[in-house]
Amino acid sequence: KHDFTVDIDIAVIVDIEFCDKPAAERCLSLVRTVCDRLEEARIPYALFSNGDLFEMQKGIGRQHNFEVQRRIGISKFVKYKSFDEVVLHSVRNGFGKRGFIVILPRMDRSGMERVARLESVSDSRACVLCGEVEKDA
Repeated sequence: KHDFTVDIDIAVIVDIEFCDKPAAERCLSLVRTVCDRLEEARIPYALFSNGDLFEMQKGIGRQHNFEVQRRIGISKFVKYKSFDEVVLHSVRNGFGKRGFIVILPRMDRSGMERVARLESVSDSRACVLCGEVEKDA
């Protein structure tokens, strides 16, 4: 009688603001792993990027996953806009409480500041994955 469900809303945000080729490859590998895990758990997710992965609305399933993997496969890791623009767009398009998984090439001071800006305009803390960590971060 008192049962309710929670619609899980996840956005995977890929930041390529400061990225070289090895870091780009690690980021793409992380994107693939994260999206595969979300698919396995049957959790719908959106994808936002400031580069040529572009944006995909929330979805799940074979076709959604195929499109994510296709974009990863053809990516040249070209940046098109700032991370802050992607964050604002993602937050504006989120419905309910949105969880964020942020994928960065490296975690340095600049990356921490960008994630802090995301958390300041959202309802939740972000899960951050990165290819490498700067020693003085």
